[in-house]
Amino acid sequence: MTTTSYQSKMQQKVAEFHTKYALTQCGYAKFMAEDWLDRLRLIDEERAELGAAACRDSIEEIIDSICDLLYVVLAVPVALNIDIQPFFDEVHRSNMTKDGDMDSGKLTKGPGFVPPNLLPLLKKEGLL
Repeated sequence: MTTTSYQSKMQQKVAEFHTKYALTQCGYAKFMAEDWLDRLRLIDEERAELGAAACRDSIEEIIDSICDLLYVVLAVPVALNIDIQPFFDEVHRSNMTKDGDMDSGKLTKGPGFVPPNLLPLLKKEGLL
C-alpha cells in the first residue's frame, strides 16, 4: 500500500488501481531494471495504439488511447512513490518561458528560456 499522498486526481486514481491489484509501489531506490522494462513496454504499446487510432481517424479510439497512455505514464511515478504534480508544475513554469520559434511542431527555447529547477524538489522529496 502506498504512503504517498498525490495532489493530482489522475495520479490518485492510478495509485488506487495499483493498490487494488497489488502492483509495484516500491519507491525509486527499489525500482529494478525489469520494472523499468515493463513500464517502458507498456508506454510503447499505448503510444502505438494512439498512433493506430489516429490513422483510423477514430476520435473515440484516440481519446481512449490518450487516457490509456496517461494511465501508464502516471503509473511510473506511482510505482516510484513520487507525487509528480510539483515537478510537473515546475516544468510547466519553465515551458512558459520558451518563447522560441516553432520547429517541426515543437516550440524551441528562446533567449529568455529558464530551465526547470528540479533539484530543490528532488531534495525536498528525499530523492537526492
